Amino acid sequence: MDEEKVLRGDEGVGVQRAMELLVALGEAFEAERLVGITSAHVSGVSYKNIGDVGLDLLKDLAKLGSKVKVLTTTNPCGMDLKRWREMGVRDEDAEKQFEVLKCFKRLGVKTTCTCTPYLIGFSPRFGDRLAWAESSAIIYANSVLGARTNRESGISALAAAIVGKTPFYGMHLDANRRYTAVVKVDVKLDEAYRYGALGYLVSNTLKSGVPLILGLKRPTIEKLKALSAALGTSASITMFQAPGITPETPKVDLPMVGVEKITVNGVEIKQLMESFQSSKAPDLIFLGCPHCGLNELRNLATFLEGRRVKSGKKLWICTSRRVKAKALKLECIDTIERAGGKVFTDTCLVVALAKDIYRLTIATDSFKAAHYLRSLHRAEVTVNSWKHCLENVT
Repeated sequence: MDEEKVLRGDEGVGVQRAMELLVALGEAFEAERLVGITSAHVSGVSYKNIGDVGLDLLKDLAKLGSKVKVLTTTNPCGMDLKRWREMGVRDEDAEKQFEVLKCFKRLGVKTTCTCTPYLIGFSPRFGDRLAWAESSAIIYANSVLGARTNRESGISALAAAIVGKTPFYGMHLDANRRYTAVVKVDVKLDEAYRYGALGYLVSNTLKSGVPLILGLKRPTIEKLKALSAALGTSASITMFQAPGITPETPKVDLPMVGVEKITVNGVEIKQLMESFQSSKAPDLIFLGCPHCGLNELRNLATFLEGRRVKSGKKLWICTSRRVKAKALKLECIDTIERAGGKVFTDTCLVVALAKDIYRLTIATDSFKAAHYLRSLHRAEVTVNSWKHCLENVT
């Protein structure tokens, strides 16, 4: 691609505008050049988040005939695309949401509507350069998969997708991927939500940089997903290092002189858990932030076999369409819904257009969900293990 020709508008106004945004971004961060990317992941998909202003911007881009040049996926939207009425979404809001997704499709974007593209067949390879705009997926990609992406905004990720390139700065540079602090884990982390607690504590303590986390004991994908999600909540952290987990960590010397050191112990985990408790019994259990994988749905179905959600209580579980399709074949979805739960796709409670739901007292196993439900929606939220959450309503 001749970048000068693109800036002159030789390839169309849409690509020109995208290139202008990337050049401005690169100049702001003193990037020397643009580099090619293999994929993009766009946030700002829920009409709840972008409103009419964002929808009008997408319509303008689509009218210009812009098309993405690389594989591009989307974050969750504001509703289950088939069962939105069950969520309490109003007709007028649903119509706007469908318009948003129509614009993305016209741009050539795959409207996957999930925060976990790496669980549905779009997992980048080691060293791939990306332009991703979902905090949990960014951290997972950088830290577990060894791909390289900055924490893009929805619009910068879309611009990069249209151009096929991104500015060469931040997490694309070797120097910025080295650890800047050491975190010693001095507590047993036996469940995914406790990995979330670790991530939330580190996020609130360090705020930025790359923590080297020591003491993780062969965590599962589910635990690493929870850690990545919580790390990205209240800080600008985009990567962690962990021996045996991060592909680059063995290449890094481990001198611990001149870097900040913190220890996370059981007392701090307990105090954090106490700060995320409510005096009220939960009305709604929400699981699936980030979206549930197949193993998680299997475990939930096994637990709920023969149980029933109590009258007046709700159980909402969010996952991707592709994972739900696999779970349907294993009869996991039937088991969960026979018990009174609802398995929704395409969305997340944090960005859902179901306004009345935030008046309820919510229990979740996700620190990311709890953080945003509190800060964005002023909801009353409790955090605990998924088993504890389910025991409260069955």
